[in-house]
Amino acid sequence: MQVQAAAVAEETLLSTSASSNVDGNACTRIASASTTTNDLDLDVLNTNFLSLVTETAVNVSSSTIYSEASVSGDYGSLNAMGTSYVEDLSINLFGLGELDLASLGLQVDADCLIQTSPNFEVLNVSGIAGLNLILNEQYGECTDMFCSMGVNALRLSFNAVDLTGLGLNIGNLDGLLNGDIVIGHSYAELTAQINEVPAPATLGIFSLVMLALGLSKRKSK
Repeated sequence: MQVQAAAVAEETLLSTSASSNVDGNACTRIASASTTTNDLDLDVLNTNFLSLVTETAVNVSSSTIYSEASVSGDYGSLNAMGTSYVEDLSINLFGLGELDLASLGLQVDADCLIQTSPNFEVLNVSGIAGLNLILNEQYGECTDMFCSMGVNALRLSFNAVDLTGLGLNIGNLDGLLNGDIVIGHSYAELTAQINEVPAPATLGIFSLVMLALGLSKRKSK
């Protein structure tokens, strides 16, 4: 029997914040949420209940991962914004060594910061079919009455990655790997309603920040 588990170093610090000035009155209002992860050192481990041996299948480390989502406006004029950045990023996959960020089209500035356009995506990382890297992922919708914004600073997506076919020395791992590793997730939304008779608009607010992390595996038949 096999299991994959995520281990985060004790030094890793996660801070989140959420704010809004919604008070039930008309005029422009704003809701925002942000998350900061410092000194991240994440190991996704492969182990076997019959053995005490553990192996690192995936490692992600970074000094800072930041994301922010904000929504503002009033009825009929709602808009959303998102931003994120990653500092000192290092990714190791399946014993292949550290990924060459430049070869992925990523630009690292003098301060070791990576800031990309929204939804920057690298397909089939290191030639591994189904393994995708997305930075500054942004999603949401805005109408006259509702607006939302979600931001994932970093997401590694495993879509039926054939581990057996890689021909790598990755211990107990085999079959197909499916799932996502998401780090630095922020979300904010704003709802505005206006009465049928002349009256000040009423606003409702919901904002949420969290660090999302998940990895799942499905064995091939």
